[in-house]
Amino acid sequence: KRLPERKKEGNTRFFDDLLTDLYHALADSPEADALAGALRNRYQAALIDEFQDTDPVQYDIFRRIYAKSDAPLFLIGDPKQAIYSFRGADIFAYFQAANDVAQERQFTLNTNWRSTPKLLDGFNRLFEHARQPFVFDGIPSPPLVPGRAVTEIFGEPPLELCLLDSGDGDGSLKSGDATQFAAEACASMVAETISGGTDASGIAVIVRTHRQARLMQATLRKAGIVSVMRSDESVFASIEAEEVRVLVTALADPGRETLVRAALVTPIFGLNGSDIARLNSNENALADRLQEFRDYHSLWRERGFMVMARELMRREGVRERLLATAGASGERALTNVLHCFELLHREAHACGLGMESLVAWFSERVATRESGEEYQIRLESDEPAVKIVTAHVSKGLQYPVVFCPFQFVGGNGSGEVVLYHDDAGRMVRDFGSASIAHHRTLAARETLAENLRLFYVALTRAEQRCIFFTARIVDGRKSGKPPQLTPASYLLYASDNARRSVDSVAEAADELQAIGVNDMADKLQAMADDSGGAMQVKRLMVGDDYRVSVPSSGSTERPELVLREFRKILETDWRIASFTTLSRHKRVAFELPDRDESAPAEPTAPLVLPETDRSIFAFPKGAGAGILMHSIFETLDFASASDADIDKVCATALDRYDFDAEWQPALADMVRQVLAMPLSSPNGSFTLGSLRKQSWFTELEFFFPLKLITAPELAEVLVKHGVIPSGT
Repeated sequence: KRLPERKKEGNTRFFDDLLTDLYHALADSPEADALAGALRNRYQAALIDEFQDTDPVQYDIFRRIYAKSDAPLFLIGDPKQAIYSFRGADIFAYFQAANDVAQERQFTLNTNWRSTPKLLDGFNRLFEHARQPFVFDGIPSPPLVPGRAVTEIFGEPPLELCLLDSGDGDGSLKSGDATQFAAEACASMVAETISGGTDASGIAVIVRTHRQARLMQATLRKAGIVSVMRSDESVFASIEAEEVRVLVTALADPGRETLVRAALVTPIFGLNGSDIARLNSNENALADRLQEFRDYHSLWRERGFMVMARELMRREGVRERLLATAGASGERALTNVLHCFELLHREAHACGLGMESLVAWFSERVATRESGEEYQIRLESDEPAVKIVTAHVSKGLQYPVVFCPFQFVGGNGSGEVVLYHDDAGRMVRDFGSASIAHHRTLAARETLAENLRLFYVALTRAEQRCIFFTARIVDGRKSGKPPQLTPASYLLYASDNARRSVDSVAEAADELQAIGVNDMADKLQAMADDSGGAMQVKRLMVGDDYRVSVPSSGSTERPELVLREFRKILETDWRIASFTTLSRHKRVAFELPDRDESAPAEPTAPLVLPETDRSIFAFPKGAGAGILMHSIFETLDFASASDADIDKVCATALDRYDFDAEWQPALADMVRQVLAMPLSSPNGSFTLGSLRKQSWFTELEFFFPLKLITAPELAEVLVKHGVIPSGT
């Protein structure tokens, strides 16, 4: 109850607050009609795509704006693909809209441009509308019509149902055993498909969870099949993120030997327990290692995180070590490590974080496994590879061949708090009322309905061929080992009476308990025989060996490698240098693109200052000081630089580049003097502090090719402007 007041006091608004504020303004405010009219005048038509993923608040906002007018409001959505309830989407908002719109103003788009006609025949048979395939009457399933004539590439029925059989008793399997069996059988069938001429990049394995995705990738790897995971999982949830956290923690505090040892045993360095034991027994070797970490620490402090990370990757051979891992897991690991390095660099650059702050930021995100679009794991390879995607990520995508190996997994409808919709379509939470048993029945029905929609989305990503697995799964934790009702078992085995029942979930589960795998196989075969060649059934027995490898394409003989010789000539009589380098008349090895050389000028007699002097003249010398001052003037807004702004920028820079905070007064005073210093220009003098906003370049890059300038021409220009006397 206090939350709205606290947000108002703190002037804080969330995205949901924007929606609810507008909803109440349109529903309860005396100016509701005027507000709705103003919005209609500004937006004279509205089109909402993916409407099945909206919620009651959003729908009611648009309804109140457009319902009492002639302004057009288009609601476009497919309720069969409403799969984002975990993000707040509510299929009952779609049901309400369908009831509000007159029948003559509702239109159905049933033309499918993705799948082949024969595969669509299989989908139509599986999701037959007359049998309520999606539980609720408000989700119609009209037959899909092909939008174009496509030649069938595969000679066999395109929709394949694989029934897993334990070979014992009624053929039941526990969920864990079935999952492992399905992964191995799926990998075998993928290998067979690739051997038949299908490109690996045209194959997708669609799973329900990230854990299943990792299992599937590991199984494909054992079969010698390259695969990539396309997922919305955060890179912070990966094991490599934890390893990077251990690494940066040690680099930020290289004096703590325990942290350094922990970093050394990560795959990034590749040491093992025996290596650490040898280091502990050899003081010189351990000292060398600790010195290396101190060197990396100094490089990070002086030149930034990414420069240090690249140097560490080069010196320690991280890339080569990770890629040498068997299979494709090395590519995955390297991709995640580089992704983490990039995120660290970006955060350090954007927020000006010092070492400790950056390590704390990264550690917090690893601990919470923070999600976000920029944190999603990336594809680890551009090579032709089998795609492994979750059903939620697959929505809107399509693939020539789709495998769905884990569709026998049911939803989890248990829990102390029951979430369901009442007769008015409102979402309700039951924390333990007298009617909780009935409400649990309603919740189980809604869970089954969403799992069926997720099943539909996964299967219909296929263009030419779709293979899914089903099984009689039992719960070994319960007495009698009752079978679990899954989306596939509901579609394939539930009777019409069970589907029309008030408690359809319980009725279908009871029917499932009465049949074994043999009965299931008979039902599936009858469905396939009646499909007109659109469906086929395979019975997969536990114990059969599905651990096969995909053969290499083409000849097994390796081509003879030829060393190419470089015969061109590299021009070495040119380089890019800064003005500072030219003024020193010295040639140096290299320099950073946006920094002056750090090599000192010719030594002169040092100016002796008291040790207690904290004026700007006593400020430490060197490249670190130059980079610090460079960053201050690079980030400071000259047009609105108040004393507080200058103090804050200077304090931040001192912390970021590891200088004592006691230099802040002198540094800030120096900056104020620079901003107030008169500078000459053709239009009169000016100061940096008097510039208008966005009237300067922070870093002006330019190239001045000296080969186009001769000494006489340069002398003529310098004489003209009075830099040197005439006749020089």
